[in-house]
Amino acid sequence: MPGCQHGTCHQPWQCICHTGWAGKFCDKDEHICTTQTPCRNGGQCVYDGGGEYHCVCPPGFRGRDCERKAGPCEQAGSPCRNGGQCQDDQGFALNFTCRCLAGFVGARCEVNVDDCLMRPCANGATCLDGINRFSCLCPEGFSGRFCTINLDDCASRPCQRGARCRDRVHDFDCLCPSGYGGKTCELILPIPDPATTADIRGPCHRACPSQRGGGSAAHLSEGGGAEARGGAGCI
Repeated sequence: MPGCQHGTCHQPWQCICHTGWAGKFCDKDEHICTTQTPCRNGGQCVYDGGGEYHCVCPPGFRGRDCERKAGPCEQAGSPCRNGGQCQDDQGFALNFTCRCLAGFVGARCEVNVDDCLMRPCANGATCLDGINRFSCLCPEGFSGRFCTINLDDCASRPCQRGARCRDRVHDFDCLCPSGYGGKTCELILPIPDPATTADIRGPCHRACPSQRGGGSAAHLSEGGGAEARGGAGCI
């Protein structure tokens, strides 16, 4: 704590001030209006006692010491929007300027910057513009701030029968072992009947036995039958 600046210490934290000084620490000049003339721009100083004063400012000026001029900012009636700060060199500038908060631009900070302009969201996501920020509305199968993370559809282990799962976009494939089928290999495939799998094209799909002495082979005719080279029929 400071001591008595223009006085003597009578008791701890109690100052006896010299003539012309006041305040808890004797730091307030009782003659400030005559010795220092704190009011600027033609303002009139009025002593309030106890070392305090106030200024009566002329038209067009304001502030504790009449230091601020009623310039373009005041005349325009707080022209800056969206939290922007009006600046006019304490009223002495010819025109005002607006200092905008992050996310806004324009002469009066009236334009919200489109944070989706650079298309930050991936994989067809919808970009939602905010104030100095954006968010991505991800399509099914993707997540993350920019929707760049493909969700693992195999994480729940959907494939049965020990099948291997292959992840896709919002989908999966199961590589089923032999004898099983279905989306998750849940189906047991029927065992093929040998009778239905026998060759039904007839005996002439094979080469005819070699003819004695000729060795000719049969071939399919355009009509679906078979003829042996040399005119012999296929037996």
